[in-house]
Formats: sequence, structure tokens, C-alpha cells
Amino acid sequence: MHTDLSIDLSDEYIRNLARSGLDKFIASVDGATQDTNEKYRRGGNLSLVRNNMERIQAEKRALGLETPEMIWKFPVFRHNEPEIATARTTYK
Repeated sequence: MHTDLSIDLSDEYIRNLARSGLDKFIASVDGATQDTNEKYRRGGNLSLVRNNMERIQAEKRALGLETPEMIWKFPVFRHNEPEIATARTTYK
């Protein structure tokens, strides 16, 4: 599954996603700051993306699950290239 996670997910949705049986879950992060993220993902909310990623990981831990593996993708463009190092340390 591939998404930008820039939507408000309910607790039930997070639980169902963690239990879904997916092997991998890919989340696009298009900038390390809100301003840069919005240059590509118009209307995207970077703090919401990060919160959703953290909630999914927390639910997996609570359920003792290894999957779905959370992978974050950072498509590199001229406007976000200076943020690669910050993204790497922020989204481990």
C-alpha cells in the first residue's frame, strides 16, 4: 500500500490497518518541513503524516506485530534536496 497519510485517520482505521495482513506500507514524505512539503503536496499536513506514521507503529507494537513494515519514501526534487539529511534523521 502506498499513501501520503495526509488524512485524519480514526483509531479504528489505524487498528484495522495494523491487522490488515499487509507486508509493507509506504508513506510519501515530500519535505522535511511543512513549507517544503506543501510545494509538492498541496494542502498536505506534514505533522498529520508524522502523527499517522507514529500511531501505526504504536499500534503494531501494542499488538506485537512485525508487519506491515513501514517504509517512508522521500522523492527528491530541487526544492527539497537540501532537506535530505534532515529527513533521514527525522524519519528513521
